[in-house]
Amino acid sequence: MEQYRQETNKLKASMVIKKITDYGANTQLDDNTNYIQTGIDECAKNGWILYVPNGTFKTNTLFAKDGLVMTGANMNESVLMFTSGGFKGDTN
Repeated sequence: MEQYRQETNKLKASMVIKKITDYGANTQLDDNTNYIQTGIDECAKNGWILYVPNGTFKTNTLFAKDGLVMTGANMNESVLMFTSGGFKGDTN
């Protein structure tokens, strides 16, 4: 049990979590697409988790990348509002 606890703590310590707001996204903006996409690209590339904090963030089409892990507080409080398009797979 102790070995499991140590391994779990080591894994948690190695996880990097970035918020979309770290990239400039803001609930007051009408278009956060570039900010969120930059976060998606960087987090997928580096194996980081991209977190959507509480609020509604307006965006257009976003392209998911291999390795992307994206999460939020819950589906009612962390909202990506697509004004056009939606989530699409990266063509690469």
